Amino acid sequence: MQTTPKQLLSFDDFIARYGDSNRYELIDGELFDLEPTGYHEEVSAFITTKVCAQIDAIALNWFVLQRGLLRASKISTGQI
Repeated sequence: MQTTPKQLLSFDDFIARYGDSNRYELIDGELFDLEPTGYHEEVSAFITTKVCAQIDAIALNWFVLQRGLLRASKISTGQI
């Protein structure tokens, strides 16, 4: 029995299809339907806390939205 390779979703396709919804998350090209409770909310709160601490530490005039879109990118210089 042969399995069909999983079709990965590009970031642009994800935005085009699901960009208006906060129910889905794209991880390494795979679409995840999220239930915004439990462990997912704990991880989200942890990340938000760390990001806010860094924003404060370098005195940026930024804020973190509770429901937003974050696209990670590779940083070659080691600076953000």
